[in-house]
Amino acid sequence: MSLTIEKVLRISPMRNHARLVAGKEKISNQVTGVTIIESPDIVNWLRGGELLFTSLYPFQEDLAAEQELIVKLVEKEASGLIVKVHRFVDEVPREIIETANTFQLPVIALEGDIRYVDAIHPIMAELFNKQVRILNYYKEVHDRFTSLALAGEGPSEVIASLEELIDNPVAVYDKNYNCLAATQEGLCNFEETGEDNCLYSPINMNKQLYFYRRTVLYPQLGKKPVRQVVVPIKYLNQLHAYLVVVELNRSLEKLDMISLEHAATVICLEMVKRMAVAEVERRFKNDLIHDIIYARFSMPEIIYERAGMIGWDLRKPFRVVIFEIENLNNYILDSGDKEGIIAQKLKGEISSLITNALFGLLNGNYIIGNHSESYIVFYPVEDGHSDADDLLTIKKIGQQVKVKLEKQYPRLNLSVGMGSTASYLEELPRSYREAKDAIAFGRLIHGGEVVVGFQELGVYRILCQLVEKGWKPEEFVPQALHDLIAYDEQYNSNLLQTLEVLLECNGNASKAAKKLYIHYKTMLYRIERIKAVTGLDLDNRENRLELEMGLKIYHLVKNRR
Repeated sequence: MSLTIEKVLRISPMRNHARLVAGKEKISNQVTGVTIIESPDIVNWLRGGELLFTSLYPFQEDLAAEQELIVKLVEKEASGLIVKVHRFVDEVPREIIETANTFQLPVIALEGDIRYVDAIHPIMAELFNKQVRILNYYKEVHDRFTSLALAGEGPSEVIASLEELIDNPVAVYDKNYNCLAATQEGLCNFEETGEDNCLYSPINMNKQLYFYRRTVLYPQLGKKPVRQVVVPIKYLNQLHAYLVVVELNRSLEKLDMISLEHAATVICLEMVKRMAVAEVERRFKNDLIHDIIYARFSMPEIIYERAGMIGWDLRKPFRVVIFEIENLNNYILDSGDKEGIIAQKLKGEISSLITNALFGLLNGNYIIGNHSESYIVFYPVEDGHSDADDLLTIKKIGQQVKVKLEKQYPRLNLSVGMGSTASYLEELPRSYREAKDAIAFGRLIHGGEVVVGFQELGVYRILCQLVEKGWKPEEFVPQALHDLIAYDEQYNSNLLQTLEVLLECNGNASKAAKKLYIHYKTMLYRIERIKAVTGLDLDNRENRLELEMGLKIYHLVKNRR
């Protein structure tokens, strides 16, 4: 507690031998030191908060100098003035009282038979005791939080200790205000009231930490608004969490800030430690996945042992799924991220998007890592699940991630590829290559972003592999299709689409007509036109096969452009 003029008046001998004669409005002024006025220029050496003793001897019969003294004391933010009476002056001069009342400076009249030393010593003792109490409190706080830090305790233990010291509930939230830990129920959810916006002004605690106050409403704690003291927890120039004290029982005082500063520092150190551990673990996982998908191991047992160290069971069947982010590295380069902070943050957020989507459908039963612009998932194959079932699940997950990614980072594109089942560890490289091919070939066939399984490619798998080897597919589009495309362009017709649907319906004109929403006779007319333009008999199996392959090659060429 601070020493004030009001408290000084209650200290012996001031209690029985002094009285306040002016400036009662400021009796709450804090006293930080005591000195005696020996000469008028003493005010030049004041730093603020001093309580000055004087007999007015240096100012005898100079009323102007006495009034000027009051004004200068106020300018120097002195705490107050004690005038010893019945020595050189009988009473405090009226001019001093009037000036002190005008400028609201407390003035105390002290009886003349009280020695300075008898009055000053108890006040100094109180000041020294206050400093000793602060030092003892600081030591207690330092020892307590140092012990927590050395013991590796987490945020829950830190805020529990803080609550004991400041007699108020405490919580830690992540950067999105999701509650990570709280000392009592009801602190997880709150609403801002919009009041006291001026309290958002930050107040520095040290070079790294600051706090601000705001008014909020905790629905589970009643309808009365309460104040929060909010300390943002930052490291590597990034916001990661908030340490929040709810001033439910009392307002925090200056001394409480010592505890708050230490608690925030320990929580920050703990989060940095966890981040460092997570980074080492992430690299270990990525290195392991990298060795697996590129078959960089001679003995499976070595991989099983490394996987077991992080709780992975690789002895069951998986299929590899790749989430590939286009333009990720260019996006990071364009951001001017020289220290890698943005890259780390961005990759972490994308990983969280994928992980959250996977967890929602798989309950955490998967393995994930990242490599360059790709996130590689070992998707567990469950008994009774077909390729189609797993592909449907992956398409749902891919769509969820795609929507959220577009919302947060519109410039980034996502494609997802799924390989076939790898029953054994040694088959995972093959499943990985299939997932890569599914993305590469899916883009060639469909263009843009895709979510595709390797088994969906069908005959395109062969065609795409030939393209990768330098084959020029446009040379193998049948002339009959070129003629049909030219006819459509010339007469603005859609015979190519009609042919494609007819082949999908295995030559059944009735089904094709329904699928195209045209009359059956219209369908028959179009078939005759197709026969006339192409010169081919559509009832001939060889002709239909040539046209089907030609259409696939045509679409492959079209989407590559």
